[in-house]
Amino acid sequence: MPPFTVPKQYHYLYAEVSADINPALPDSAGQPSFMLALINEKNNGKDYLYWTKRDRVLMTTNGYRRRQCNFVSTNDIFELNDYKKYDSLKFDVSLFRQGLPIHLKMKNLEAAIYGIK
Repeated sequence: MPPFTVPKQYHYLYAEVSADINPALPDSAGQPSFMLALINEKNNGKDYLYWTKRDRVLMTTNGYRRRQCNFVSTNDIFELNDYKKYDSLKFDVSLFRQGLPIHLKMKNLEAAIYGIK
């Protein structure tokens, strides 16, 4: 997903993320996590200011099923007042895993982002 530019007038950012995901590994350990992050993209760089990782197994809504497609969802709210000084503040949704490869199959990724003034 391309990063979302956070308008200066927002005081809070609320995000909901969901997807259908096939496990990357046969068991629940070491699965990739969703990472929701506030980043500063000044000068085309990525300075991660704040992030939260969401365990994909714990995000499963109907109990984690090994070697099957699982529906996952999460939400979070970000307080933005401490980040007003950044001119290139972005919100980013990505996947994170220590080490490669990820070998993940995903479909129906949906991210809803709401700004609160």
